Amino acid sequence: MDCREALEIALARTSGESAGGRAAELEAHMESCESCRKASAELDADLRWRQHATDGVRPPPRHHHAIAFDARRGRLMMYGGIDAADVWDTAVWEWDRTRWHRVQTPTGPGQRAHHAMAYDSRRQRVVVYGGAGSRTSILSDVWEWDGTTSPWVKISEGGP
Repeated sequence: MDCREALEIALARTSGESAGGRAAELEAHMESCESCRKASAELDADLRWRQHATDGVRPPPRHHHAIAFDARRGRLMMYGGIDAADVWDTAVWEWDRTRWHRVQTPTGPGQRAHHAMAYDSRRQRVVVYGGAGSRTSILSDVWEWDGTTSPWVKISEGGP
């Protein structure tokens, strides 16, 4: 079983579907795969979500943000969105399973919402695509970041 299959089965189980006789295989994969364990750590053994008590500063509530799991560093990364005061955010936040950290980067994709974000495991980069830069501005640019103090890099003005 690879990680993609494990995720599909785990997600199906959270919806009440059967693991199709592969429950033992799923458990064995989750035990042996550090990336999958880290990515699913917030889902308990009964496939129920847990809320963690956190120390320190937390990101303000928001909507239309994007999140990706950086498997190399074992951190959940969140970018952008719109907060409760209708402010379009440019912050990068990381969750290390204990607390949130606001990450300062020298450059970035700028304010945006409704964008897509994914982790490129081959290149070990978080990639942000498109979205909206305001209520009337549609974006199709592509940015990437390696999760260090390096700046974000714009790799394409137009999308795929």
